[in-house]
Amino acid sequence: MISQQSIEKMFIDTIKLESYVKEVSEELKKKTFLTMDYLALDKFIAGYFSGIENTIEVLMTRAYILGQVMANDPTRKLKGLPEMKDFKRTTRSEAALEYVSKRGAYALQQATDQTKMKTREIIYRDLKDNLGWRSIAKHLRQEIREDGELQRFWTRVAITETTAAINNGYLVSKEKGTLVIGQGYEDACKYCKDLIIGKVYRVGDQPTESFEDHDPLSKEYKNLVKYWENYVWVGKDNIGRSGSPTKREAGSKTTVARLRHELYFPTAPLHVLCRCNWVSFNPNIFFADKRGQFIPKTSNNKAKWEDWYSKNIKDRFN
Repeated sequence: MISQQSIEKMFIDTIKLESYVKEVSEELKKKTFLTMDYLALDKFIAGYFSGIENTIEVLMTRAYILGQVMANDPTRKLKGLPEMKDFKRTTRSEAALEYVSKRGAYALQQATDQTKMKTREIIYRDLKDNLGWRSIAKHLRQEIREDGELQRFWTRVAITETTAAINNGYLVSKEKGTLVIGQGYEDACKYCKDLIIGKVYRVGDQPTESFEDHDPLSKEYKNLVKYWENYVWVGKDNIGRSGSPTKREAGSKTTVARLRHELYFPTAPLHVLCRCNWVSFNPNIFFADKRGQFIPKTSNNKAKWEDWYSKNIKDRFN
């Protein structure tokens, strides 16, 4: 008699994760910022990963490289495709690539676990309903590869992690102290509009201390909060944080206010499926509107520039 474990293994081995990632990579090209000339560049880079170009680790590495190119191409109009040797390689870039690799491995493990759980669920359900092999195989294809939960899971992972990779690749090419401004989409959520789009931050180093090291009422805690609110760096994220100002304590029906470090900080991506990104600029030449679009500083709008500079930059980065 064929055991349940044998059934699981048969279907898990048959359904290849690479096919899911390939579908997601096509989704990425349609839904995110890999457009215009950057599509050609992405295709060029993918050629270096022939055979594995659509695995999630490689997708994120490709996005990281695109971020470096974007950082060195402020006009976003490529005149030609660069050679791999032209990409900047520094200690910070190595750290960023390591971050991308670790996050990719973590995301892949999550997806693998999710695949097994979903596969078992479908197999057990269909066996219980006395369905045959053909029906089980059909349901696996439909529910995992076409319109099921797992496909949506892969899309969430790929879009979020690719956004993180692009922004890490971008930030690592910028000197510490560089000012960046957030840009996003018209349909962005309220949190992105409040914390990212049109907002100015400075590139800095990742803090060596954590919020858990300090009492929430202490000066050290408040100084750390201020740094997180004004600076961005390679690897900054909002994992474990929320946009909701309150939380429900375990075993209680009442809610309590979240501490500041439990709420969203400015990062790109800010949350799952976020598509926002950073762009550097010179505040002596440009300022920006609430959508993050640049406005040249001229003698005609000097008063507007001064008001914007006062609110967004002056006295913020001590």
